[in-house]
This record gives sequence, structure tokens and C-alpha cells, in this order.
Amino acid sequence: MNVLMVGVDKYRTGGMWTVAEMYIDSTEYNEQVHLTYVATSTAGSKLKRLNAMFQGWRKAKQIIAAGKADILHVHMAEKGSTFRKGMLVKYARRHNVKTIIHIHAGPFMEWYHTLSDGKKNHVRRYFESADRVIVLGNYWKKKMAELKPERDIKVIYNGINVPEHNLYCADSHNIIYMGRINEKKGIWDLLDAVKRINLSLPENTVFQIYGEDETGKLENRIAEMGLEKRVEIKGWIGEQEKQNAYLNAMIMVLPTYIEGLSMTVLESMAYGVPVITTGITTMPELLGGITDMIVPGDTEALAEKIVELGQDQSKRKEISRKEFEKVKKYFSKTEMISKTIEVYHELIP
Repeated sequence: MNVLMVGVDKYRTGGMWTVAEMYIDSTEYNEQVHLTYVATSTAGSKLKRLNAMFQGWRKAKQIIAAGKADILHVHMAEKGSTFRKGMLVKYARRHNVKTIIHIHAGPFMEWYHTLSDGKKNHVRRYFESADRVIVLGNYWKKKMAELKPERDIKVIYNGINVPEHNLYCADSHNIIYMGRINEKKGIWDLLDAVKRINLSLPENTVFQIYGEDETGKLENRIAEMGLEKRVEIKGWIGEQEKQNAYLNAMIMVLPTYIEGLSMTVLESMAYGVPVITTGITTMPELLGGITDMIVPGDTEALAEKIVELGQDQSKRKEISRKEFEKVKKYFSKTEMISKTIEVYHELIP
């Protein structure tokens, strides 16, 4: 079975590449399919991004036209990603290639509803051309039913590499934030919460901020709030450094406003790090029954939750145990690969 997978390249940090890389590197997956991966999006200057788009699009079309793809599996977000890859889906359908749209974007339907009627029609036709749509949770399955019958929408949770044993260090004093640094991820809410509780926290409790500062304002904001001794900016880090951050974390905080399926939360669960986050989209599917979640923007509740969990080691250990058990059962890379192969075989028995 020849699979043409289209997505972003390794220079585009974020969940889409993290998931794509798992397929690319999976022995289990590549033993069952012949994979060709084509990137149509990269980071960098506008010229560099346009060149990557046209080069990737041309290569994918050539593979399809040559009859070297049985299935086209596209990783899609909102905006340009939809139109760029949607046209490829229609092209593949005309060449009798089975097509799968794999939606990663949290705000996809919100974005769709802002479009003109003409652009909505284009998007609907892209989804009509797809044989299957993969979404990251049951929450998104209900949302996407506006564009595709639910029978053709498959829920496949992002997979994660899960250690054999729970490696949580309950004695740590580090509280981490991991991900893109922008307003939608709730970074300013986190700083507001830290400001509220700064004087009541133990002196050795440190908030470590990992990720790309898309705002360019983080350092100044921390200084303006007088939190230089409490908050450390770590920037974007490599895989080994990320593992070390999780291994030395007491709590992970992500007060986000929108998510598809948070890789940060899944990674935290895999390392047994108790998570404080908002009860949006698929978060209840990840953490429901394990820990209470807060309302986005409620910085008072966020501050109280940080203090509560920081002071109660036994509660942290219990949350850690439940998170690790759940992620190992439902969100492993093996589970993701297995369910993806099942979808392929639905299309090509």
C-alpha cells in the first residue's frame, strides 16, 4: 500500500510535525505501508515559504499523476493550509486516489464560520472529496459533522512515546509552561496568576517558560511585573532538553484558550507531570476524572490551583499515577498507528 503523506517540515515547530514525525519514524507503520512524505510548508521568510509550498505541491502532484499513491493522507490546519491541501485532495480524487484529511487545528470551525459564502463552498467541496476525515477527539467529531457525515469521521488521538515506568519527580520545585508563547495559549494569564501568588510561594519555586516567543513581549512583561527572580525564559529547546524539563518538573501549567489535542498535555502525562489547564475542547477527554480544570481567563482560579497543587505532594502523586495510566492505555504511539492503519484498510481492503 503506497501512502503519500503531506504536511509541514521539521522547521515548523508544533503538534502537526510532532505527529507526522511519528509516522515517518515508526517501524510498525513503515512495515505495513510504503510511505512518501512531502512537506508543503516550512518556517522562514515569505519567499522561502512560498518556494516550499510550490515545490511540495508539484512533487505531490507528480507522485499522484504517476500512479504511485494509493492513499493521500494530508495533515491540515485552518487558513492557507486548508486551501493548499484541499486542492491537492480534489486533484487526488480525480486520479482515483483514496483521500484522508487529518485535521490538527483547534480553531478550524471557528475560522470556517468567518469565511465568505464562496470560500465556504470551496472548503465544503474539499471535504466532500475526502473519503475520510481524521479528527483528534470526539469533541471535534461533533464539530466537523457540519462538513462531513459522522460515519466518515474517525477519531484518532495523537500518539506519544510513553516511558515504560512513571518517571515523575515529586520533590521538584519547577513549574513549567511548554509551547508557543502567544495570547491564545494563555501565557499572560499565567504571568498574572504568578503575580497574584508571588509572595506566598516558597522562594525556590521557579516558573520555567519553554517555547518560541511569538509576541516578542515576554521578557519585557516579566520585568514590568517584577517577576525576574520567579520566572525563567528558556526558549525553544531540543528533544533531549525537553525530556529533561519534564523529568525535573513538579507541575505543568497550560492555561490555553484553544487546542486541537494538546501534545504538551500528552507529553506531561507520559512523564507523569501533574497538569493544570483549561477545560476546553478535548481536555476533558485527556484529563476528565483525573483533575479539575479551570475556565480560560480565570486567573484567580489558576493561581489558587497552582498553590493548592504545589502544597499537596500526595495529591500530585495521585494525579501523576492516573495520568500515566491513562496515557499509556489510550494515547500511545502504537495505538495511533494501529487506528490509522485500520482507516487505510477501510479504504483499501
